[in-house]
Amino acid sequence: MRIFESKLLGLPLLPLSWLYGSSVTARDAVYRTGLRRQKRVDAVVVSIGNITVGGTGKTPFTAWLARQLTEHGAKVGIVSRGYGRKSRGLLVVSDGQRILADVRQSGDEPQLLAHLTSGVPVLVDEDRARGCQEAVRRFSCQILLLDDAFQHRRVHRDMDIVLIHARRGFGNGYLLPAGPLREPLRALRRAGQIVLTRCSNLEEHARLVAAIHRHTAAPLSCADYTFTGLHSPSGTRAPTDWLRGRRVVAVAGIADPEGFFESLRGLGAELVHTLRFVDHHWYTERDVARIERLAGDVQAEAVVTTEKDLVRLGPLLGKDRDAWLALRVELQPRHVSREHWEAVIRELLAKIPVHTPA
Repeated sequence: MRIFESKLLGLPLLPLSWLYGSSVTARDAVYRTGLRRQKRVDAVVVSIGNITVGGTGKTPFTAWLARQLTEHGAKVGIVSRGYGRKSRGLLVVSDGQRILADVRQSGDEPQLLAHLTSGVPVLVDEDRARGCQEAVRRFSCQILLLDDAFQHRRVHRDMDIVLIHARRGFGNGYLLPAGPLREPLRALRRAGQIVLTRCSNLEEHARLVAAIHRHTAAPLSCADYTFTGLHSPSGTRAPTDWLRGRRVVAVAGIADPEGFFESLRGLGAELVHTLRFVDHHWYTERDVARIERLAGDVQAEAVVTTEKDLVRLGPLLGKDRDAWLALRVELQPRHVSREHWEAVIRELLAKIPVHTPA
């Protein structure tokens, strides 16, 4: 949002930011002083979150980390609150082998994580402590990844990983609603790892790195997007080279639609029209009809969207479903950060509780 980039535009909302900041500070004090205790579960708990609103790549990074830990032999589970879902309470989205809930029950991000992580149970629960306990009880999970949970203090965690968009940084530096910050920057002292996303090397973002170091001594590393192909709702696949020179309509209902459109242009697509929807938008049949009619009018060769959008759109698509394609995106540490993350993974594996036979 443009207001989040401008100190001047954010000024009228500063009184609301101060009110919001007071409530955040009070909540932090409750946990910091021990007035309210965090719940512990019998597993290694890692939160993956951010300190700003907007897309920083939490979902693809969570999927990457889950796959890495699984490949090292750990029993991994993912627990989310299921933002925007049409259900309540504890829900098993995937048992690691089968997807057991539809997207409206689960929410779009847990549904996508269930598709991206074979062998990893995915659970949603607004009471994440209960969700974690169920993941351990039912699936014997040894490591639990809490999606979008840096501000969720109720569950004790062994590591907080905070993702920061390298190009947007902290925006105008104001708290919500005048700026993008969910918490004051001093909250970064809780972080165990900082990951700059859309980042090829730290030297390119020296000012942001210096700002981060003023608040935390946590290690910094870089992660960037890799585009691994296109896929349709029916499962057909194509390489990203297919986009070069193609006329496409691009559709995005995510926090950072411009970043998605920029990626498509970088892959050589000719964006004849772009459509933006709010993050987590629940598409309707009318939306789909309008998009497909527009694609026909401009003689587009495909409608290209994000994987998160496609899980919401899939149930609404009809006979023209193969005219829709999703860009598969992976977010993983850059080469210079790989050795660092191998050490982090070894550290997490070493924390797995050892149970002696009764």
